[in-house]
Amino acid sequence: MSWFLTVYFKARHLSILNLVGDGLTNKEIGLKLSISKQTVETIRTELITRTNSKNTAQLIAFAFRNGLLILLFCCRNKLTANQSNWK
Repeated sequence: MSWFLTVYFKARHLSILNLVGDGLTNKEIGLKLSISKQTVETIRTELITRTNSKNTAQLIAFAFRNGLLILLFCCRNKLTANQSNWK
C-alpha cells in the first residue's frame, strides 16, 4: 500500500487544494469559500505538513501526481493573449 493511501483529506482540504492549484490567493479562497484568510492559511499549512511537502509548489506536484486536482483549467479560464502564444 502506498503512503498516499494512508493520508486522509477532508472535503474542505480538497476544495482549498484545488483552489490553490487554480492560483488563487489565501484571501481569494477565503472569500470564495466564506471562511477567513487565517483558516485557509491553517489548512494550507496542514496540507503541506500531511503530504511531507516543503512548499506550495511541492504540494501541488503531490496533488497532481496523486490525482487530487480537478483539471478544468481550459474550461474555467480563457486564454489571455500572452498564454495563447505559449508553445
